[in-house]
Amino acid sequence: MCAERFRPRITSDAVSSSTLPGISIDSSERSTMSFKPSRFNASSAIKSTTRTPGKRIVRGARYAELLAEAQPVLPRTLKENRRLLRILDRLIDKGASRTAEESALAEVLVTLISRFEQERYRPAKLTPNELLRALMEENNLRQRELLDVFPTRSRVSEVLAGKRGITREQAAALGARFSIDPAAFIEWPA
Repeated sequence: MCAERFRPRITSDAVSSSTLPGISIDSSERSTMSFKPSRFNASSAIKSTTRTPGKRIVRGARYAELLAEAQPVLPRTLKENRRLLRILDRLIDKGASRTAEESALAEVLVTLISRFEQERYRPAKLTPNELLRALMEENNLRQRELLDVFPTRSRVSEVLAGKRGITREQAAALGARFSIDPAAFIEWPA
């Protein structure tokens, strides 16, 4: 608790009382962000050292203002994730008029949001027969409609029941039919 006393508390109000164009946060969504004292000078790391054609230079002060306003942190809840998504949507809607600083902030937001969503929405591991069943349901297919892949309806039934595996040739045909990687239909040893 003693270390908490020495951390400065910075809010988006401390940076500027006016809202930034295209980046405004409801007062109910404002949160406090704490920074640890460091010898690292963030503004020097943000500045670009070269001017190359087609690239914009990120100005440290403007980028710092945007960071203070948006307060991008790894979301832990759906509410925090939605807040970041709303900010990102506003930045995306700007299109070509988006500044280099706003583009840099958008990249940070995309990284944070995708990390949260990868952790929260991990796809279920399906066995090849469960995957085939799910694809058949999704595409409203019956067993007889897979006779171009399997020799008989009973073979389709055995594969769906998990009594038989899917061969490489069948996996290739199913991958082409459903536009997915054929390896998803192969049972790999654990």
